Amino acid sequence: MIQYKKCPFCQESKYLEEFSKDKTTRDKVCVYCKACCSIKRKLYRNSEKGKTVTKKYANSFKYWNIKREYDRSERGKEIKKASFLKRKYGITKDQIKKYCEICKIEKYICVDHCHKTGKFRGTLCKICNAFLSRIDANPENLTNLITYVQRFKNE
Repeated sequence: MIQYKKCPFCQESKYLEEFSKDKTTRDKVCVYCKACCSIKRKLYRNSEKGKTVTKKYANSFKYWNIKREYDRSERGKEIKKASFLKRKYGITKDQIKKYCEICKIEKYICVDHCHKTGKFRGTLCKICNAFLSRIDANPENLTNLITYVQRFKNE
């Protein structure tokens, strides 16, 4: 394997460790050595073209910062959730009830859906949703649960 490489910018032969890695080149190292890359980067940033590109990227960073702030706001969260519900289940936010349809608790509300068809079934609390997932796996568990509870009901 080659131990040295010549940098076309400074015209010096240097060890391969003095070149950055680059998977796209044949020898897997950059064309210019690390020192020359640094000089070329500074020259480019100070050139007219480099300044316009830097402004362009600065504007894109401003855009992403504004977008991130909006996504974290209450309005942004509502819109994001509404678009998710529409895309995944084909429902609107108005179709979601504020309480669990089984135990009528108003905390920890989840969207219940069929895992086979993806169709929306209703809104449940986390506990009922976990319970229902066990029953969906084996519907016989529900009858076993009912007989178990009835057996100890009269005690």
